[in-house]
Amino acid sequence: MDALPVLSQVKSLVQFISGDSEGAKETQENFSRQLPVVPQLRSLVECIKGDNDAARSTQESCGEFLLGALDGMPVIGHVKGGIHYALGQQDRGDQSMKAASRTVGVLGGGVGGFLVGGPLGAAVGGVSGGAAVDCLATGIHSATRREFTPSGQIAAWARVHQLAVSKDAPKAKIPALVFEAAVGITMDALSGYFAGESVRAFQAKAASGKVTSTAPVDGEMGSPPDFAAGANSVKPEPTYAGEPIPNEAWVEPGTELYRAFVSPAAATATATAANHVMGLIPLSAAALITAEWVAQKDSLISTGAF
Repeated sequence: MDALPVLSQVKSLVQFISGDSEGAKETQENFSRQLPVVPQLRSLVECIKGDNDAARSTQESCGEFLLGALDGMPVIGHVKGGIHYALGQQDRGDQSMKAASRTVGVLGGGVGGFLVGGPLGAAVGGVSGGAAVDCLATGIHSATRREFTPSGQIAAWARVHQLAVSKDAPKAKIPALVFEAAVGITMDALSGYFAGESVRAFQAKAASGKVTSTAPVDGEMGSPPDFAAGANSVKPEPTYAGEPIPNEAWVEPGTELYRAFVSPAAATATATAANHVMGLIPLSAAALITAEWVAQKDSLISTGAF
């Protein structure tokens, strides 16, 4: 979140108000080191001052952020996680796998929620999908490591709880953690909503077709036929996407024409898109389980768990 404009500044404000001045400063330091373009300007200033080490550190921080952004991309993040595991980078592999799988859960939940409850259902589905993946990842890692290992939103709220119950923990850090967790839920809802809107757009595109008539009335393409003109009048034969439109599909004269039913092509296209997204969910779960088994198999076998 520290690299996101506006949100980063709001987080710093929350930290400053709550008494965490050092945290507010650190957030803005991260912002100037991670958001593309800003780190390049900062590095330039540092080079002019002769601090080449600081300039190099700034660019390395930016590169780490950009690589981390790939983690949240389905398939790409999974492949990246596999590479980290192959190189023996367990923590970075876990991070990539969980981030990519979580995105699949959020988008899949958004698509499923949209098909059930429209835009509101898509937002709720996005939050629910992300929470489901968090629960799955938490359960897998906790079971294999024999200790509570939270993931995603569960980890965010666990940190809040840990600081709240600890006597020696700096309580000033709690508001910023709550803010981050709340923003995370909001982002899940927005991602689910936009996933649902993408399905709506895909559905509309698949159902799109130009309403035509073999005999336009009043010289205007798409005007409703004058069925009251008499049996001897020439009646147009309107079509939509190559299919005849029944008489009851016409609306009042002078208004735009709509189909009175959903196009079969749109329904098929929507189902295909939903199946593609939903199909990634079990694949993501399998990737998480397989990666954790490969990483922990020696420990599990030696302890007699398997």
